[in-house]
Amino acid sequence: MLLSKFIPVNLTVYIGAAIAILSSMFYYAAYKPRSIHFILFSSTIVLVILSIIAFFMGAHNEWPQHLLPLTLEMTVILPLLILFLNRKRYSMIPYKHKAAAGLKGQMCVTTLTLCCIRIFFGLTTIHFAFIAIGLIFTRSPDNGFMRFMLHIAPVFVCITSMIVEQIEIQILRSVKAPEFVPVVTPQGEVIGRIDKILADEYKNEYIHPIIRIAVVNYNMLFLAKRSPQRVIDKGKTDILLETYLLFKEDIRSGVERLLKETFPQAWKDLKPEFSIKYKFRNEETDRLVYLFILDLGTADGLLCSPKVENGKLWTFQQIEFNLNRNYFSEMFENEYDHLKQIMETRGIYKEA
Repeated sequence: MLLSKFIPVNLTVYIGAAIAILSSMFYYAAYKPRSIHFILFSSTIVLVILSIIAFFMGAHNEWPQHLLPLTLEMTVILPLLILFLNRKRYSMIPYKHKAAAGLKGQMCVTTLTLCCIRIFFGLTTIHFAFIAIGLIFTRSPDNGFMRFMLHIAPVFVCITSMIVEQIEIQILRSVKAPEFVPVVTPQGEVIGRIDKILADEYKNEYIHPIIRIAVVNYNMLFLAKRSPQRVIDKGKTDILLETYLLFKEDIRSGVERLLKETFPQAWKDLKPEFSIKYKFRNEETDRLVYLFILDLGTADGLLCSPKVENGKLWTFQQIEFNLNRNYFSEMFENEYDHLKQIMETRGIYKEA
């Protein structure tokens, strides 16, 4: 785009295509295991196609000399638009890699690619809107405003999109250190990490480990309303304790962190027992769940804490009356039969 303002357009396109091809070849030769850098590869294809068009059109001087920046903006955005519309399928590409290193690298590239596309789309949409407004009111592309929009603004769109992305990263780092959650395989093997904020945004595009602790007291389950800030099933009734397992955090540390946040005065005395690990997936999320059971015994005073004031103890009969009525969270309804069986078995042994 910048070179086209100083040298002939045909030569500019040839140079751009050559640089793109060399960059793709360098990446292909230098980085192993390789990841699919969609923006690099799609831009290379676009520039090669434009160079072919320039070769055949240049002899007849038919190439739009001053519209190369706009042409590049429009042609580059087309494959990115196709990718964005199929972002869920694209986000599953990492799992086609068999090696953990390939999975980790592709996961990082995929996440960053989608973030960059969002910013580029926003700026491009604004740019095209101004072009449309200019054509409606001026009814001619031959004026100062339209010349700027058609010839100069595309350069600013691309440069600004890169600057905004860097500013966004710097702001997030200065305000708060990013908190990462691991990306895992269905078996629980860690293959990478993702910012916790992005984990909430791309809810079912990667598998994230979740710790859930069912609180039991007097052979009843303590259930509470899910927070409106939860990713799924906002406001529905669910077991009390749930959290992401953080990156480089083992299960035991994650359980202790969750207990400390909820019962800061008594967490050291609480000993939840691991019950089951299972994979949960629906249209909104994809999770590997580690389910624990915490029997409070005589420490029922903890349930009077302000942190759990929106919950109460439920009997099996009360729960079963409300099952399949869109009252409980989907995860809890899937776990209920297992929890009931465990609690009934424990009750039998206690009586014995």
